[in-house]
Amino acid sequence: MEKDVEYIALVQIERSMKNEISAFSMSNSRFLEYLKTLKGSPLSPNAVLKAMAMLEKMDGSQRNPGSARALRYWQNAILEAWGRPLKGMLYESIEFNQPIYPQFEPDEKLLAKFRRYPSKLAWMAVIGAAVFLGVLTSLLVLVFHWNFWGCFWSGLLIYGLLAAYYFLWFERRLEIRRLKMMTKRMSEPSRQFIRSLPVRNLPLFPDLYDLKEMYAAWKEGKDRARLARQKARQIQQERRFGLDQARTLEKQQRQQQTRRTTAANGKTSKPSRTLLGRKPRRQVSPVGASRAVRYANASASQPALSASGPVTLNNLDQTGSLSTEEREQILERVEANALRNEQRRQKSRFDISVDDLPVIDVDLSLFDLSRQEPSNSQM
Repeated sequence: MEKDVEYIALVQIERSMKNEISAFSMSNSRFLEYLKTLKGSPLSPNAVLKAMAMLEKMDGSQRNPGSARALRYWQNAILEAWGRPLKGMLYESIEFNQPIYPQFEPDEKLLAKFRRYPSKLAWMAVIGAAVFLGVLTSLLVLVFHWNFWGCFWSGLLIYGLLAAYYFLWFERRLEIRRLKMMTKRMSEPSRQFIRSLPVRNLPLFPDLYDLKEMYAAWKEGKDRARLARQKARQIQQERRFGLDQARTLEKQQRQQQTRRTTAANGKTSKPSRTLLGRKPRRQVSPVGASRAVRYANASASQPALSASGPVTLNNLDQTGSLSTEEREQILERVEANALRNEQRRQKSRFDISVDDLPVIDVDLSLFDLSRQEPSNSQM
């Protein structure tokens, strides 16, 4: 695409104008002189819109709101003409083969206000034409006794031609006339620039040459819309591809960060059981804890009592508080140990004196038994 020289020059002039406060500065004079040189030369829509925006700022600084509003109406008309070739063919000095920059956006409020009057006129024309054709068809059928279906289809065809004439021709003629009438409220520099843009005046009725131009503009609009859709689709695919790449890169970075964290945790500590999928242990109540302690103490004391050898008072003190049945069991075990030791001494090959016999030093009064057990001397 070729460089827009006029737009670049206007941007440079605007930068120099920002540094100056006076409305009659050298940059403003340079800007107005440059606009005069653009007369009669083909311009891009971006250059025309930029010049109108700079003129609007000048009118706003000079407290001329009417001129600034009229310039905004012209900007909306040019932006709309870029998307509608039938209206773009009216601006002979503007080449609409370049895309509009995103900084230029239409004013929706002014655009709706500008369209309000043509829409009312269109409704009046549509309803008036329908009523007129209906009355004419009735007169032809009832008074002159013409064929009803012939009059009906003829009236419908005439109604379609009138609607096409209004929306494809008369509406554009009315719009250009309204825009030209707005130049009376503009300031002198703005009026001179707008009038330097050759705008075509449409006659009341089109001829064959106008119909050919309208057909060519319609084809151009179709091609432009198709290219715009292809470009939008290409931009959407590029954005989608970029998003996919960004997501893939983010996922890889997350995986690398997870691996680094796992490696660092593996060097310092082992993974807990919760990471392996095991459930945490259930909390134990105080009653259950006391029962477990009592059972452990009782089970710990059992091996000491069942072991072979003498049972002393120290072993019995480890049992703690015992019931009567447990005390009887302990006494029976003590007696069985004593009998077993005596049998071993009798079977021995060596003579053993009575003084060498072991004495079981057990205080039986600790158990407070109801029955009297035989003493060691009797055994």
